Amino acid sequence: MLKPQAHNTQTAQNTNVKKQPRELIVLCAILLIVVATVVGYFLWLITHSSEANNQNLHILDRSEWQGEPPTQLYAHLRLPVSNVIIHHTASEGCDTEEICIYRMRVIQTFHMKSLGWSDIGYNFLVGGDGQVYVGRGWHVQGQHVKGYGPVSISIAFIGTFVNVEPPARQIEAAKRLMEEGVRLHKLHPDYHIYAHRQLSPTESPGEKLYNLMKHWPRWTQEVDSLRRLNNETLKFVPRAYWLAQPATQPLTSLKPPIERVRFVAAETETCLTQAECTFRMRSLQTYHIESLQLSDINYNFVMADDGNVYVGRGWDFNSQDNYTGFVLAFMGKTQPSAKQKLLAHELIQQGVRLGHIQKDYQMIDQNNSNNNSTLRILQRGEWLAQPAQKPLPTLNLPVSLVIVMPTNSENCTTEAECVFRVRFRQTFDIESLQQDDIAYNFLIGGDGNVYKGRGWDQVGAHMRGYNDRSLSLAYIGSFRKQKPSPKQLSVTRLLLENGVSLGKIAPNYRLTAAVNLEPTITDYKAEMLYESFANFTNWTP
Repeated sequence: MLKPQAHNTQTAQNTNVKKQPRELIVLCAILLIVVATVVGYFLWLITHSSEANNQNLHILDRSEWQGEPPTQLYAHLRLPVSNVIIHHTASEGCDTEEICIYRMRVIQTFHMKSLGWSDIGYNFLVGGDGQVYVGRGWHVQGQHVKGYGPVSISIAFIGTFVNVEPPARQIEAAKRLMEEGVRLHKLHPDYHIYAHRQLSPTESPGEKLYNLMKHWPRWTQEVDSLRRLNNETLKFVPRAYWLAQPATQPLTSLKPPIERVRFVAAETETCLTQAECTFRMRSLQTYHIESLQLSDINYNFVMADDGNVYVGRGWDFNSQDNYTGFVLAFMGKTQPSAKQKLLAHELIQQGVRLGHIQKDYQMIDQNNSNNNSTLRILQRGEWLAQPAQKPLPTLNLPVSLVIVMPTNSENCTTEAECVFRVRFRQTFDIESLQQDDIAYNFLIGGDGNVYKGRGWDQVGAHMRGYNDRSLSLAYIGSFRKQKPSPKQLSVTRLLLENGVSLGKIAPNYRLTAAVNLEPTITDYKAEMLYESFANFTNWTP
């Protein structure tokens, strides 16, 4: 009887051992199912969360508001778009679907029949009823701000919001539309929001809506990056926008490209808003016509501290003071602000690019402490330069470093003397120092002239380790016991401004002394020279 018991016990143990792996397999399978269920649930939550957030977003297609078909084929947007521009329609508002549909059809008719556009200009419009109305949609370029259709989506609030705010549901619908654009990959996740008025002279989207926009997380105050996409960094206010009266008699035409550009102060109070500046422009024009007996405002363009360029006589007409060239005025009675100077430089750059201004133009700055200081750059042929020994390497522009240094020669006070000094320096650099040409980019004489050495575009040979990333300004003289002449300092400012406006020097450039970079080299020591730059804006002692 004992033997069968032992056999049965062994059999039971074997059976238990076989059952345990099966139970483990079943348990693992159950766990996998639970985990998969939980993961699937969370994935469902993630994918449907944005849809849940936008479940109250109601978008009416073109057929629902009975839109007319476009008169020509559209140009398509490159998606996702990174910029949204907010407008108002400057019309009556609407608070019901019926009224909003009527407004949509009126706006489309105005855009097509009166403005001659191929369709309603906006990509989307948002009604006071809290619904979104499809204009040109996500895929098509709008026709809302000139030049910005290819790089933005336009959303227009139906109504006028100069004195009243849009209702909360209209704002909420616009925000949900943008969220939907991100979810559908039509808008870049890091998109930026701008107001129409930031890009052109207009009230749109109205003062009240604009003030609300400033608190939106994606509203962007800086517009330069967007303007660069449009190859347009300047914001012009045409004559009609500042309510200019017509010229009292025909103006004299300019023959481009023009050689000279003159800076003047407008001798009026400064202004910080477009409304203020418009008033100043109208007052200036009235003064020039009625008091000075001129045919029109006597400036080609006026730079103002509201960030706008106001068109006076424009690119095509000359001023009336026996001067052939462009007159750029700064709104105010004192030295122009940094913002105004930047506008002027960008305007000149555009003028050169469009062929209105010569590349080697002369600048006359009546705002400078030395009145009527003129930038005159003598080209190599004018100082009888010998050609470079071989082609010179090209600089990578714009440079961010400008180095000043002395030539350590006798100074000069007349053009004849300075031409001799520059020619002698070129001979010394080529024959004694075995350089390929005169070492400096520019030389500045005591006669107030700038002498072109290697110029803006070629690498200099002025300081080892810095030649390929800097420009050199060499002052004719030694300056150990005497300071540079006022003329030399005056034309230095103009030359630097000229370099910035031509895109040769970075706007945030650093101006420094050669001795700061190489303090052990005796030839760079010129204390009286370097002390003279202490009040230059970009000077680094």
